[in-house]
Amino acid sequence: MRILIHSFGSYGDMYPFVGLGKELKDRGHEVLFYANSRFEPIIKAMGLGFVEIGHAEEYERFIENPEIWSEHRGLEHLLRGLLNFLPQIYHDTVPYIKPGETLIIGSTLAMSARLIQDSHQIPGVTVHLAPSIFRTLHRVPSMPGIFLPEWLPVSLKQAFFWFADKYIMDPLVADGINKLRTKLNLPPVNRVFREWIHSPDLVIGMFPDWFGEPQPDWPEQVRCTGFPLFDDTENGLDETLLSFLASGDPPIVFTAGTAMKYGD
Repeated sequence: MRILIHSFGSYGDMYPFVGLGKELKDRGHEVLFYANSRFEPIIKAMGLGFVEIGHAEEYERFIENPEIWSEHRGLEHLLRGLLNFLPQIYHDTVPYIKPGETLIIGSTLAMSARLIQDSHQIPGVTVHLAPSIFRTLHRVPSMPGIFLPEWLPVSLKQAFFWFADKYIMDPLVADGINKLRTKLNLPPVNRVFREWIHSPDLVIGMFPDWFGEPQPDWPEQVRCTGFPLFDDTENGLDETLLSFLASGDPPIVFTAGTAMKYGD
């Protein structure tokens, strides 16, 4: 099977998919990875095929832009940046599709994978690294700008998501997606983050159930697999660090993320 992987983000987003690609390659599949050239070395080191989507300099400029870390403008900056590459990713992927022998895997924001799945009718898998991407009217995740306690009436929760989709989320992504869908003779999509972002074939939650307990209204094709424990280092951990970890209670580690350059 030829497996095409679309993954976008920082190292924390890429490593799980590189590990997934390596496992699939080890099982005998041909794996082709689409990503920014910043990640080319780690992808090729695992023996995976690589297709460049954007230069390393563009990646660095993107994460160094303070707007990406803005509470109010960050999401817009991120989504518009990804949509700018959507036509290129689509056209660079199509030549590698072998009818009847191709599977496409996309990360949460790899809208290109869903678009190709729709246009070429090939099987696809969406992989989410965090449970917060799943809509639910039950235990709604706590996120900036969202406060929907369990006791709130379902009708109010539905109204909140409808408003957020129509006036916040769809204006950011639906127009860009639908422009390309129109050229491909595909019907338009709306409320993108309610259903369309999830592959109808299979959705993998790459986290354990205790980290994000599946809710009754999650898509029925969701399967939780646990955290992807993958690292490309061959030298192991430093002896000083190992000694610290072995002494006393297990520590709690917090990090602002691999792309954060403005944290104190």
